[in-house]
Order: sequence, then structure tokens, then C-alpha cells
Amino acid sequence: MNKIMVFVKAPIPGRVKTRLSPPLSPTQAATLYIAFVKDTLEAARDAANSSVDIFYDPSADFPDLRWIESAPLLPFFPQKGGDLGMRLDHACNETLSRGAGKAVAIGSDTPHIEPAVIERAFSSLDRADMILGPAADGGYYLIGLKEPHDFLFQGISWSTVNVLRQTLERAKQRGLKVVMLPTLFDVDTISDLRELAKLLTVNDAGSARFNRFPTACGGGISSPYGSVTKLVLDELSGQGIFGDAVKR
Repeated sequence: MNKIMVFVKAPIPGRVKTRLSPPLSPTQAATLYIAFVKDTLEAARDAANSSVDIFYDPSADFPDLRWIESAPLLPFFPQKGGDLGMRLDHACNETLSRGAGKAVAIGSDTPHIEPAVIERAFSSLDRADMILGPAADGGYYLIGLKEPHDFLFQGISWSTVNVLRQTLERAKQRGLKVVMLPTLFDVDTISDLRELAKLLTVNDAGSARFNRFPTACGGGISSPYGSVTKLVLDELSGQGIFGDAVKR
């Protein structure tokens, strides 16, 4: 059984996508975060031969996931641990202990991720101990395991440019075979958002999974993934909220 663990937190303005504010307001940044989550879940659900578990960090205002889908109400597992490493470690251990043969964890900072990338992570675990999806900022957007390895999440300088390097060092010290996926960029800053807007620049041809969403992406990329984010970006940009921040 292949399990995709999607990490999600409550979309509280001022606590999600904070590096996008300014020029976005905290509420606008939270709106984008919700779109990121929806697109990430869509890609995860479309990955073949796997199922999705959501690991959620709730809040008093968002105790459940009806802000994503209200009917049926999505089940979730609570995130546990004081830092990201502890939370990843707990989720991987819990998922593998429940019978998953392979477990892949992703966040929601790469709303342009494709199901094929997730599928490649699972297939690569047939010949490796760990799969990493490198992020352009020095972290990783995906980690895949088929056995628990607590040491991979210990002593890591989370949210720094050293995350990927330190994780690879831990793996090398223990003799783990690692396969790397293509590098993607996290959308954390306005510069990242500009790149995402370019990636999701579309023409009017075709239709996607949802009839109202276009599919043909610019730059030679053809994909419907990122559609909800594109819709929000277009709406906010049309209101002049970004000014030139995304267009430059």
C-alpha cells in the first residue's frame, strides 16, 4: 500500500505564507495558501496506485478541514511534535506502522507539483531507501521512505538552506541509498510567486479536470495542476491587489 501524507496547517492570516506579506495582506496570503492546499491535494489524489492521508495542524478557528471541502468532511490525522522534523518523523512512523509499504510526505508549498512526480517517488523506492525532491531554496518538497528512520529528522536546521544537505549527510552516514527527484521551487516569496505566475500563464485553448479551468500552461508545460491557484492569482491580479509585484 502506497500512502501520500499531505501536511496542512490552519489557514490563519498572519501565520501562513507570511513572507508574501507585504505586498499581499495577511488575508490575501491566507487565501493563496488555501488555493495551494487544494491544488496539492488534487495532484496527490490523482497519483496512481496510492491513497492520501492529511496530517493537519488545526486551530480554534479552523478545528477541521471544512475550509477545504465541506461535504463530505475530510478526515485527518493530527500533526504531533514541536518542530517540522518531529512532525515528519511521527507521520512517517505512524503511516508505516499502519501497514503502508511506502510513505511519501509532501507539503503545500509546491502547488504546481504533478502526480507523475509523486508516482516516480513510489516507483523509485523499489530501488532505494529514501527519495528526496529537492527544493530550489535548499530544502526538500518531498521525502519518501519504506522504513522508519528517525535520524533523518534529527539535528536538522529546519527552514534554512542547509536542510537538504544535512539530510543527505544523515543518509550517507547510515548507508542509505537515495534517489533524487527533479528540483521544484517552493512558493515562499514574491519572487517565487512571480515564477509561479509565469508557470501558470495559460492561453484560452482546451479545458481541464474542471470545465472552467484552462490546461495549456506556458513555457512548453501542459498541465492542469495549479488551476485553483491560477484562478485566485487571476482574480486578485485583476483587482489590482498585486500591482506589478507578480507581473514583473
